[in-house]
Amino acid sequence: MTFHQNLLYQQNEYSIEKLHSFKITNFLLHLKCSTPRSTTPPTTTMHLKSHEFHKLWLKVTAVIIGSFAPVFFLGSMRATSDVPRVILSLLTLNAQNFDASTTRFVSAIGGGLLLGWGVMVWCLQAYVYDACPEGVRRSVVIGATLWYVLDSVGSVLSGNPVNALTNTCIILVAVGPLWKPATHTEGAATQPLVSS
Repeated sequence: MTFHQNLLYQQNEYSIEKLHSFKITNFLLHLKCSTPRSTTPPTTTMHLKSHEFHKLWLKVTAVIIGSFAPVFFLGSMRATSDVPRVILSLLTLNAQNFDASTTRFVSAIGGGLLLGWGVMVWCLQAYVYDACPEGVRRSVVIGATLWYVLDSVGSVLSGNPVNALTNTCIILVAVGPLWKPATHTEGAATQPLVSS
């Protein structure tokens, strides 16, 4: 076998292995992430348990999470700390202050984390949800639940038990219909939630 023939043979073998690897990966993704989709054409009716509505609700979740980021960011500067002080005092029914530099520092970190978390949820619905709706739903619900437990326990231990009640309201609205998997695909004949 000449050098040229050997090179062509090696390239061909590599291409076949790459093709098999691609097929296997796609097959596994299909098994793990895909959900049955309706073959009927989509309608303009959105259903509460549809993938379409869950994807829309993920935007609501992202906005709720991200909306706390500017509040905490403002707490990082003494000149603007009155805004988060008032908001957090109302949410906890306990007077808050941002006089200590460590409080302002933790507030800056919290603002960054909340913005990043909110943007991540938005990106999951925009770039990943269509390929793996159940994986995205579970990830968001698990993340929100862990936030709820840790934040609420910490609130109680730090003398702010009312914040645990506030957290309960936030998680119920933020997660909303995502507590349960979507059972209807677009165009399914069930009770419509929103029509256009």
